[in-house]
Amino acid sequence: MFVCICHGVTDNTINKCVDAGSTTMRCLSNKLNIGKQCGKCVKTAKKVLDSKLKITNVQC
Repeated sequence: MFVCICHGVTDNTINKCVDAGSTTMRCLSNKLNIGKQCGKCVKTAKKVLDSKLKITNVQC
């Protein structure tokens, strides 16, 4: 599913970033430009991030 239409970021892209070590919204924003244009994606991106972190048991 697309999370950020402005930059074409999907939930799979976010999950891959988490697998590569991104554990914060700041990291995702820097790597994927999430929230840097219209900002409507931030809430959904945070949900995807939190869900992935919970599944992988990564501590923030």
